Amino acid sequence: MANFKRYLLIPDPIYDSIHIPERLEKLIENPLFQRLRFLKQLAFSYLIYPSTTHTRFEHSLGVFHLTHLTLNKLRIELKSRIVVPKKYLDDISSIDLIDSAKLKLYDKIVKEENIQYIYETLIAALYHDIGHSAFGHVINILNKRNPNYPKLSNDKLYVKEILGEKTLLNKSINDFSEKIQKDHGCDKIKVENIIEMITRGRHKEPDLNFLGELIHSSIDLDRIDYLNRDCFYSGIINAKIPYNYLISNIRIVPHIRTRKDKQREVHFYLCFDKKARYSLEFILISRYFMYNQIYHHYKEKIVENMITKAIEISIKEGDLEYNQLFKLNDETALHALKRNKKAKNIVEKIYERKIYYPVLKTNFLELDDIVKLKLIEEDPDDFSFIRVWEEKLAEKIGLDSMDVIIDIPTSSYYETTVLLWDEDKQELLNFEDHTQFSNISLNPMEYVLCAISRKDKIKEAKKELFNTLD
Repeated sequence: MANFKRYLLIPDPIYDSIHIPERLEKLIENPLFQRLRFLKQLAFSYLIYPSTTHTRFEHSLGVFHLTHLTLNKLRIELKSRIVVPKKYLDDISSIDLIDSAKLKLYDKIVKEENIQYIYETLIAALYHDIGHSAFGHVINILNKRNPNYPKLSNDKLYVKEILGEKTLLNKSINDFSEKIQKDHGCDKIKVENIIEMITRGRHKEPDLNFLGELIHSSIDLDRIDYLNRDCFYSGIINAKIPYNYLISNIRIVPHIRTRKDKQREVHFYLCFDKKARYSLEFILISRYFMYNQIYHHYKEKIVENMITKAIEISIKEGDLEYNQLFKLNDETALHALKRNKKAKNIVEKIYERKIYYPVLKTNFLELDDIVKLKLIEEDPDDFSFIRVWEEKLAEKIGLDSMDVIIDIPTSSYYETTVLLWDEDKQELLNFEDHTQFSNISLNPMEYVLCAISRKDKIKEAKKELFNTLD
């Protein structure tokens, strides 16, 4: 990495301290990034686990820190980190192509005149959550219940909007780029590369795809930070993912692709040394526990659906615009919802922790076959039938539809497309084939959930729940 004369030192409970080059300070001071200080990383989990009040701001700094560490190591040790599968070594034309690509890659990653690629990756790490909506992943529930909204769909798409041409954030990055160009004689930082890394885990230049994978892939630095951070603040798991060990075992592997014009080109991707597979398994185990105990905790899901109800009625009655969810923070969004009388009632219940009472919390696999069939037949991207179901159940038991919640979690099946490098055999291995933990056994349980606002109606609601499902 470049020699920074000055840096900001930020205390952090996960890494002791995070070093931010002073020249990046203005990118951190940007109002869109500062907004992340007021977006809780785990949304409403603090109502169940009081200490989970950490934010997307500190998480983003953590991902930056890990990316900074990784790039420093890769720049120093790049030649030893590149591994070439045996299948290419037996073909002279392939090895010549790879050798040429390795030289070009070395120039891009190590030489100061190409430092823009390093800064693009650091900015992508810093800004990877900048397009996030208020209230965590409530936006996903809202979108599935209301497929006809003229929506941005998710934070990844919003990133394209706020980093697009002629935006203030785009200008900030370009201003920063001019300073870097002046100091290092490098090319301009390309915002489109930053967007590609955040949204797709790729890079516009295919030999740099591994840089995108550091930010967004099955086992990325984002996931390592949020699991370590969420475990720490929740107190659920008293353990830490060995990030330094994993970073030290990152390998870069070439893959030759033939383009449409019949020309062959080399793409570089991430893999991990085979000896790191136990640490990779620990990530899967940590994720499993965190999903079952925190991310999918039934009370958290109830509150998420309560706030979704408040958002729906506020949008319907014109008191809130959908796109405001990507501009407001958690607190200002709650205040905006209070402009609507019905939504205000729900918000006040959340403030007072008057969470709706669970009627049913059942593993999907334990449902009656006829019920499962009805739910499976529904469009996985269209959950609007749930609103109709809630209205019918509410009418049947004498409640307002705002007082009834039904949640059918979408599948959170986690497929780890991770490659391992076997040094002895000089070949790549599929991680899934070399772990004692299968994806199936380590994926969270999926629950069908129903909750209502009045405790005295629980028995009646349980009796009528599936009778009101068409």
